[in-house]
Amino acid sequence: MSHKNLLTILLMLLSLVACAQNKNTTKRKSNSTTKKSTSVVKVKPDIRNKDSDTSLLRNKADSLIAFSKIFLGIKYKYGGQDISGFDCAGFVCYVYSHFDVKLPRTADAQALLGKEETRLSLRAGDLVYFKGRDIRNNSIGHVGIVIDNNLGAIQFISATVTAGIHIDDIDGPYWKERFVKGKRILLAK
Repeated sequence: MSHKNLLTILLMLLSLVACAQNKNTTKRKSNSTTKKSTSVVKVKPDIRNKDSDTSLLRNKADSLIAFSKIFLGIKYKYGGQDISGFDCAGFVCYVYSHFDVKLPRTADAQALLGKEETRLSLRAGDLVYFKGRDIRNNSIGHVGIVIDNNLGAIQFISATVTAGIHIDDIDGPYWKERFVKGKRILLAK
């Protein structure tokens, strides 16, 4: 079985599992005792319950990270936005869109969204932004998704020219001097 077929099957399975987990069905009795109907009940979190919001965000971030890791090793493609190849912003758009979050197509436009966070407060699912190849140019040139933050020791996943979809350490020799900021896009509604 080819890598592409396996990836397609994995994506379909992940979508089915995600759909099954998001539906909460209940049966209601109608006026007639012989007739039953099935309806989908959408459970909305109580916005006054911070623990509930935090738990939902954590679950969404965990799902987002698991989904992003499916693409490890996919090659880099300038302007790429699908499994045939990704650039950094195309990869972030693709992953977030799977969770119904629409983002602009470029890293610098994505950097304008969300809530800026300190390095210590960044968490899984947040976005990290870097200068591009020319370190003297302060404009945003790269974006990645935080997969772990252990007291500021951040690992992130992104599409790189040399390794394709790859996990890196923010304090690695290439990234440390290029880090600009981190933003939270997945916010409680």
